[in-house]
Amino acid sequence: MAAGSGKIIIYSMSGNAILTIGKFIVWGLTRSPSMLAESIHSLGDTANQLLLYLGFKKGQIGPCHRYPMGQGRASYVFNLFAAIGIGLGALYTFNHSYHELNSIHQGAIALSWPSIAILAFAGILEFIIFWIAFKAVWKNKGDSSLLTYLKEADDPSILAILFEDGIAVLGALIALVGIIVSYKIQSPLPDIITSFIIATLLMVMAIFLGKMNYHLIVGTQLPTAERNKISDFIAARPEVEKIIHIQTETLAPGKVRLSLEIEFHGERIGSNEELRHDLKVIERGGHLAATLIESRDRAIRNLGKSIDQLEKEIYREFPDIVLVDLEPN
Repeated sequence: MAAGSGKIIIYSMSGNAILTIGKFIVWGLTRSPSMLAESIHSLGDTANQLLLYLGFKKGQIGPCHRYPMGQGRASYVFNLFAAIGIGLGALYTFNHSYHELNSIHQGAIALSWPSIAILAFAGILEFIIFWIAFKAVWKNKGDSSLLTYLKEADDPSILAILFEDGIAVLGALIALVGIIVSYKIQSPLPDIITSFIIATLLMVMAIFLGKMNYHLIVGTQLPTAERNKISDFIAARPEVEKIIHIQTETLAPGKVRLSLEIEFHGERIGSNEELRHDLKVIERGGHLAATLIESRDRAIRNLGKSIDQLEKEIYREFPDIVLVDLEPN
């Protein structure tokens, strides 16, 4: 889980709850289509961030008898619900905007100062939360490019906040423009068009987050750069002859399963000195069968020690790897 996810979700949820109440009050006073779109937008963000927080808390539950690897993927499920909620909010906004477009009536349009005030406040507050989320993303991306991190991150919670509040800032600016232009030209059309634009932004975000969480629920590989780093580390171990197969799977934010098939160096199974010792025992009249059995058992013990040592080194070097399935060849 990305650093500070829980706090950032709470900040964003609290801010959007306040904005939702304010925007609906202003919409009740003005009946502006773009104001309704923004109200639904903030309501959807609040509900979705509540789902993100529930997913975050579920994801923190540790292993138990029923869930031996914990419930980390619960965060992906709740995030997927949130994405669906954003999509439904976008569809409702589309539908409302369409009906407004088909029932345009001319009349004097006054400049709505309550709308301008709440949208300006919303833009400032959402930008502050957006900036907090952006700094968290920048910190967690490490050496990856921002675009690569956005595509391959294993914790969509922060990304959901980043996109939601980024679009919220943009939506507030677009709604402001629509309201002002409608007043300037004395036509409700710009206000209605801006509500369509806001709905489109919401739908794009819903599709992006939905696809991301679907892939994470199903179980994705780590990014290529991270897989190569793990592979290079293992291949450099003195006991490893070659890696036959390597596969990773994201179990939860910050939790990875590693599956390996490795060919070990023969010397790690039975050294030349040990083999020469066995030969001398046989040459001195030692029991052939007993000596071979001892040689076999020793090889199995050596292999087990090599596997245990390699797994310890992997866990130490890569803390996100919580399960290693290693099959010797």
